[in-house]
Amino acid sequence: MEQRTLTRKQLYELAWKKPMMHIAKEFGFSDRGLGKLCTKYEITIPPRGYWMCLKAGQKIKIPALKKIAWCSDDKVIVESKASKPQNTELFEKLKQEKNTLSTIIFDKKSQKYHPLVKSWNDIDKLNKYVKIDVRARKVLSLVLFELENRGYAISETNEDNRRIAKVSLNEDYVTLIVKKYSISYKRKVQPSDGWDWEWRKSDNDLKYVTEETPYLKISVYGKYYWEPRDYKETEDITIEQAISKAILYVIKKIDKLKNERLEKERQDKIRECRQRQIQTYNDFIKEQENIRQKYIKYENYKRQKLLEDSKKWKELCIVIEFLDHIKKHNDASDNEWLDWAYSYLNDINPTNNKYFRNYNNYEKNEDKSYPSHS
Repeated sequence: MEQRTLTRKQLYELAWKKPMMHIAKEFGFSDRGLGKLCTKYEITIPPRGYWMCLKAGQKIKIPALKKIAWCSDDKVIVESKASKPQNTELFEKLKQEKNTLSTIIFDKKSQKYHPLVKSWNDIDKLNKYVKIDVRARKVLSLVLFELENRGYAISETNEDNRRIAKVSLNEDYVTLIVKKYSISYKRKVQPSDGWDWEWRKSDNDLKYVTEETPYLKISVYGKYYWEPRDYKETEDITIEQAISKAILYVIKKIDKLKNERLEKERQDKIRECRQRQIQTYNDFIKEQENIRQKYIKYENYKRQKLLEDSKKWKELCIVIEFLDHIKKHNDASDNEWLDWAYSYLNDINPTNNKYFRNYNNYEKNEDKSYPSHS
């Protein structure tokens, strides 16, 4: 749909030329939504029954467009909504298939069965209690042959203990069943109904009756088993028409499933990429936090070391004062001991460059816990 716009005056003129439903369809709106827009901009629209009266030849006076102060007649008030891009390739393919499928003829006398269906017939012949619906199997064979010619793979799947044909293309598939269908309706209770007849309340009592029809239906199941699409044979619809519609739906459905799968894979990749980004960011934050904690721990270690060294220096000052006192009043026998004491003090003096601000032992004492000084 190409982008179109309407001014207030153009919408007024168009509203009196064609029904609102048609205008709304052209611009991608609902007729009710367009009617609300006309009410908002005070545009008089045709009353109910106007078009029937016009068709009957009656002349109806068209009211003039009222001018409003807050909105000019040239103001654009309607913009057509851009439609979703259509799958032109699928559209052309379905168009081509319609012409091809219009030539399908179902031969009742044909004995040609699809290998999958023939294997079912051979199994059923061994069991006398299983009824073989020959016509249903022939119709299913024709459908499977047509789909196989179009490049679809045919296999068997067992769901609810029923033999179902599986039609697949790459990873996408649908399942098919062909069988007779029943119709349900209400009718009056009759004497032949036995118990219902005996216990009826009045002659107008109704009961549900289910009757099996001689017609077939082709059920196509997509991703979920509980939402089938049925194509029924009726008095007005031939089995060839039902087959054509079913094949077209299978082509369209598998293409839709493929697009949904690809979109899901794309969304999964986007989600996975986002998760990787979040994980990378979280790892970065965690690494920065670890660096910060190590820095805090190292700072605490240096502070603690400083406090320890200051205490040692204070103790050392007391010892030096003590040794100076002994040296002042010493005997000759104490010289050797004093030399040793002064050399030891020189080794443990925290103000010496050999010892002061030496943090090489931090890695060895990293597991040791130090109080934090904030």
